[in-house]
Amino acid sequence: MLNLIISFILILITVFVLLASVRLLIEPYIQIPKAKFISFITSPLWCLFLFVLLPLALRDFSLGDLEFSFSFVKNYLLSNKNIFDKLYPILVIPISVLWLYILPSHIWIQNNKEKIDSKIKNFARILNFFVGIHYTGFVGRIFINELFELFDIFFLIIYILGSLTHEVANKENNEI
Repeated sequence: MLNLIISFILILITVFVLLASVRLLIEPYIQIPKAKFISFITSPLWCLFLFVLLPLALRDFSLGDLEFSFSFVKNYLLSNKNIFDKLYPILVIPISVLWLYILPSHIWIQNNKEKIDSKIKNFARILNFFVGIHYTGFVGRIFINELFELFDIFFLIIYILGSLTHEVANKENNEI
């Protein structure tokens, strides 16, 4: 009985995290009703549970226990597991997709939309997408690891070149 109650509470929290994530995604475009119940179940404070939920999901992705496929979810639902185990991939996969592929860049762009141009917005979205691929191993673990070793080298080169140009610009400003 206690296991059922704990499972129900975890499902409810996970549903609220999903609703809060969707709210963060659509809030700049759609007016959210100010009813107390809707404000409670879609409060961004529910996203604090992501500190527990996302590492567990990333572990499951890396071990191959979770996948982004409908056949995986269908087979998982038909298995003989308890209700929380059956609902886990249905709730966690959309949350993972939102928070690993879309929402970090979306929130950053919404908070800085006056300061940045469209090229920076597109770069932030692309970077967010590739970081999400890196963490979930969506394309394939071996290929992704090799690809991101190249990305690490590429970003290191960009960082070094950026710091060198910054130093040159500072020297030019000091000379003037």
